[in-house]
Amino acid sequence: MSFRKAQLPRDLNGFHRWHNDPAIAPVWELSGSKASHQEYLSKMESDPHQFPVIGEFDGIPFGYFEIYWTAEDRLGPFYDVDKFDRGAHMLSANARFRGWRYFSAWSRSIVHYCFLADLNTQNVMGEPRADNKKCWH
Repeated sequence: MSFRKAQLPRDLNGFHRWHNDPAIAPVWELSGSKASHQEYLSKMESDPHQFPVIGEFDGIPFGYFEIYWTAEDRLGPFYDVDKFDRGAHMLSANARFRGWRYFSAWSRSIVHYCFLADLNTQNVMGEPRADNKKCWH
């Protein structure tokens, strides 16, 4: 398993396919054209408060993640945020790598990275949608 910063044009086709998947689109609300996805990833690449990540198992992309500073994100106003808190939006996009066995590996790795990336980080937050039944069951 490895993680790397998402890159254009390398990751555009996979990102586009994943976000137009009927199982993913209603949750992430990013379905659209390839051009709109290119614009989205381009903005993500230049946004200092967050960065896009691709997860891979043996070189095969399985997920898309957005790691961000919580104080500068929409989650910040909802709790007593510390300026070094991190958050992560997580998408297990490749159906081949879904399920607890994979989730337990990559989710822990993402959280671990968040703590290691800045030693001032004391909290890592996530915010799954309440209507995302697959996340809760």
